[in-house]
Amino acid sequence: MRYLIVLVLCLSPLSVYATDQCPQQSYTDAAKEPNYDCPSPQEYVLVPDLPVLPSVSLKKDDKAPREGILLDVNRVFQLGLRIKALRHIRWIETTASDKKIKVEVGYQQSVAKAKEGLLQSQVESYKLQLQTTQAELEKERKWYKSWTFGVVVGVVVTAAGATALGYALRK
Repeated sequence: MRYLIVLVLCLSPLSVYATDQCPQQSYTDAAKEPNYDCPSPQEYVLVPDLPVLPSVSLKKDDKAPREGILLDVNRVFQLGLRIKALRHIRWIETTASDKKIKVEVGYQQSVAKAKEGLLQSQVESYKLQLQTTQAELEKERKWYKSWTFGVVVGVVVTAAGATALGYALRK
């Protein structure tokens, strides 16, 4: 009799029991493990609601009242445990994906912060290079504006002019 009750419970649709005994399951909270006896969120999309006829207990050599598949009681338990295991795997993967997303977001934020720091240091380096180059350019430009350069050029031009005038007057 006990096997018959278990067989009826396992073969009857889960949605009948879920409406009264099972609250809405949440698979996003990693701290709170859901009840795997109850359907998971959106499970009705994955498992269609098929009409199930009441179970019938058969003894050896009894004629079956309708067509169907005769399952051993242990096979029914095995199928029920697989459903629970699949719900457990779904919960683990859902919570793991949330953790992976959080880690990926943190990684992308740290990469963006590092890139921003690199760009900022490059800008500072470019500014320093520009200032150094401008200072060196200004230093190199001053040699021809200096007083010494003017005196030297004046002496050279005067000497050249005097020499040229001397040659010109000699003939």
